[in-house]
Amino acid sequence: MSVSFPTFDARVKQDGQLNGMLENQETEHKIICAAKQVFIEKGLDGAKMSDIAERAGISRTALNYYYRTKENLFYAIIEQVFDLLLPRVENISSLKGDAAAKVDAVVEMYDNMLRQNEYMPRFVFVEIQRNPQLMYDFIEQSDKAQAYLKALSLLLGTTPLRTTGHYPKTHLITVFFGLQFVPYLLEPLLALYRDTDCMERDTFLDEHKAIVKKLLKAYFE
Repeated sequence: MSVSFPTFDARVKQDGQLNGMLENQETEHKIICAAKQVFIEKGLDGAKMSDIAERAGISRTALNYYYRTKENLFYAIIEQVFDLLLPRVENISSLKGDAAAKVDAVVEMYDNMLRQNEYMPRFVFVEIQRNPQLMYDFIEQSDKAQAYLKALSLLLGTTPLRTTGHYPKTHLITVFFGLQFVPYLLEPLLALYRDTDCMERDTFLDEHKAIVKKLLKAYFE
């Protein structure tokens, strides 16, 4: 039985396609990183596509190839956040153990994620202040956002720590996300206090994480 192998030209074409895919991924990563910085500095309304292209080190034409509008780019960044969170929340939901253990797992998950993505709280809250309707519409219309909120609500609301099995979104957002995000929003001020107390930042975050676990368990009782 004869075996056919790709011709030289076919192998070159395949290698070229692979290199092109890798180059596209690298360029898109640079665009996303640049857009995060520009949106934090100027907000969605103040940001220009030319600003993002310049920060990414590419032409405006190249940027338009990937994202036609800054709104689409903004939504892509937010959806990346939900892509990161949803499977982790679903995994925790499927874990066996008591309610307290699941609360601990959720807090650990967010702590790890935020330490690796410190831009996230400021990025989200800056835009909420500038354009709350945009953020609200996106969350209400995004399948990923709704799936994430449902998974998180079920995880926290159907445990023995809570008998009603349901939390209004207003409380879920203010209590849960407030406790998790505030240290990153107040970081410039907290850094001054840590210098006075001779406390390392990681030590402070570890202590804050332990406090959050206790407060959430008390809240869900």
